[in-house]
Amino acid sequence: MNHLAHALLGGTDEDVVFGSLIADFLRGAIDPALPHGVRVGIALHRAVDRYTDAHPDVAAARALFPPPFRRYAGILLDIWFDHLLARDWSRWHLIRACLAERAQSSTHSDPLRIAGSDDDAFVARVMAQVRTTAQPRRHWARYIGGGAIA
Repeated sequence: MNHLAHALLGGTDEDVVFGSLIADFLRGAIDPALPHGVRVGIALHRAVDRYTDAHPDVAAARALFPPPFRRYAGILLDIWFDHLLARDWSRWHLIRACLAERAQSSTHSDPLRIAGSDDDAFVARVMAQVRTTAQPRRHWARYIGGGAIA
């Protein structure tokens, strides 16, 4: 549901960005008939989702939602994260630059191998950079736990 984040993380290749945007609406194996860049975008989207869904800060944020809303916590957080991204869009050019550099220097013979250890390390480095340039990570908790949702 965090379309802005996936568009940004899709880099500068239009097919990859398109694949990143449509991935939420596709299930199962990636169709080999799709253009290569679209397949890469779908794989990238899924790798980013796996990483963020398993991240301790995201799990802690989901736990802040009271039981009636916890079922929708992942979706609501995705929308909230996109709101933060839109609000501070100019600050996130760094991620796109990192992705462009990664694409230029890639030694992978198969760009669809997004979930391998090299790529997991790359996602972790990008997320570490996000943490160092973002506002305090828990500043949004006041909206979740402070009555805006509850």
